Amino acid sequence: MSLRTALHLGLITSLGSLLVLLVSDLTEEARSNNWREAAQSNLMELMQRDERLHIDFDATSLTQPTAVCDAQNKLQAIFYPGTGTGYAGKIEFIAALNTESQLTGVRVISHAETPGIGDVIEADKSSWIHSLARRPKDATVWALAHDGGDIDGVSGATITLRGLLKSLDEALSQDAPACSQ
Repeated sequence: MSLRTALHLGLITSLGSLLVLLVSDLTEEARSNNWREAAQSNLMELMQRDERLHIDFDATSLTQPTAVCDAQNKLQAIFYPGTGTGYAGKIEFIAALNTESQLTGVRVISHAETPGIGDVIEADKSSWIHSLARRPKDATVWALAHDGGDIDGVSGATITLRGLLKSLDEALSQDAPACSQ
């Protein structure tokens, strides 16, 4: 390869990289806003209420159990964020309990699981994650049935489901916050 060809290839590669960085920078705010809106939408969906409460915190900033209280300071729900390890890495989720300590649902915020197999943890891809709803927090063994738990598995996604359920059990074992007076 001649020096001239190498310089041309280097220039093209540099310009291409610069263009990718520029596009990434220009779309960063929109991507961040979309992610925040999706997380907030997941919280509202987990509330499972006809009248939606105003949630005055950022869903992406949840790091510990958080109580949702109405204007009269009455508990409406508790959100439990968690992080587990699946087959392909970290799985971040938010679980919600109602006032009867019953799980209203779990929504996965991010994961890198295999499409078509491990993505059964996504609410819009599979009904499996919906099967966790309506289970009592303390009367459920949060493990797969073949591991001695109360949850049916999905063939091919055992490691993903084990990781999610283990971290869900850990998240739900944290002390529940109360509404402040």
